[in-house]
Amino acid sequence: MTAPQSTASFAAVAFNNVAHCFNHLLMLLYPTAVLAMGPSFGVGYADLIELATPGLVLYGIAALPAGWLGDRWSQPGMIGIGYLGSGAGALIVGFADTTFEIGLGLALLGLFAAIYHPVGIAWLVATSKNTGRALGINGIFGSIGVAAGPLLAGALAELWGWRAAFLVPGVASIAAGLALALMIRGALAAAPPASRRSGVDDRRPETLRALIALGLCVLGTGFVYSAASVAMPKIFSERLGEWGTNAMGIGVVVSVVYVVTAFSQVVGGWLTDNFTTKWVYVALQTVLAPVAVLVALSAGAPAVFLVFLMLSCNVAGGPAENTLIARWSPDRWLSVVYGVKFVLTLGISGMLVPPAIAYFERTQGRMDGLLYLIGGSALAAAAVAALLLPSVRSAPPAAATQAAE
Repeated sequence: MTAPQSTASFAAVAFNNVAHCFNHLLMLLYPTAVLAMGPSFGVGYADLIELATPGLVLYGIAALPAGWLGDRWSQPGMIGIGYLGSGAGALIVGFADTTFEIGLGLALLGLFAAIYHPVGIAWLVATSKNTGRALGINGIFGSIGVAAGPLLAGALAELWGWRAAFLVPGVASIAAGLALALMIRGALAAAPPASRRSGVDDRRPETLRALIALGLCVLGTGFVYSAASVAMPKIFSERLGEWGTNAMGIGVVVSVVYVVTAFSQVVGGWLTDNFTTKWVYVALQTVLAPVAVLVALSAGAPAVFLVFLMLSCNVAGGPAENTLIARWSPDRWLSVVYGVKFVLTLGISGMLVPPAIAYFERTQGRMDGLLYLIGGSALAAAAVAALLLPSVRSAPPAAATQAAE
């Protein structure tokens, strides 16, 4: 790789990583800030959390057209639009005076945030030399955003009111997008062409079977992640006594869990590199299922540890899941397949998670039922992977990611 290409790759990866951080940070402001918003609108938690549904649905289903546009127009250009649009959505929520305006802002935030995952992952694969390592580092940046979102929302809501929880990050996203675009504009103009993988034939019966099986798997694992992410502040508010009585305390605990959980991606990547990928994936989902049930039966410090273990299993499975998808996706459909993944994991789960949380809140007053549903979803994903995913004996030629079986 020449010096200009190396500089371009470094700039693209850096831009990509920061975008991943902002993406998750902005999407996770509302689940914590909403705990402090009820008095301003005269409605309860169940009604307010349901306002997140359109944004979460768009966060998933808009991934497919976003990936298509990224392939046919500009990947860095689409990421820049994502920065600006999601930041604008956060500002609308911060200035909202009605529940309709909250829903509108969250919908716009989800629509523009949907750009990142299909476009960002494809761009990272195209511009990084060591793809597996780059994906791992990128995942850490995403986890930093996941951890910072609840902490920032709780702290700002406690110090300056819930509006600041959206206004400050919204302005920062817009400013960061503009600044990063200006800083790397010259370097990106010299970016190397996309790398290609070969050896996957989309006409083979095994390819279709694998992609269908993976589609079913990501439905389950996506529901687990979305449900745990959105409901975690509520779960801790039920189980942490005095710590669960204010938004800042809950935000601190949620963020600590996310920060520690982030390192499980390193473990998951090591397992994926050194063991059969399919069975690493199956094992992690199988362990997650009973842990989710134990969370429902726990309180205090044990609940925090069990939530950490539950999320660690889910996050550690990410490298294996993405490796399996890369292994079985034909080159010309890679971005589209990633787009489909996020439609399934974020769009479908986005339709299901807020209504499910609201249902259990209204009928049980607790999230125990949701935790049982999380465990069942993980177990279903493990069963589908074990029974339906084909096994392969060798890596595809010129694979851009780790060998998968």
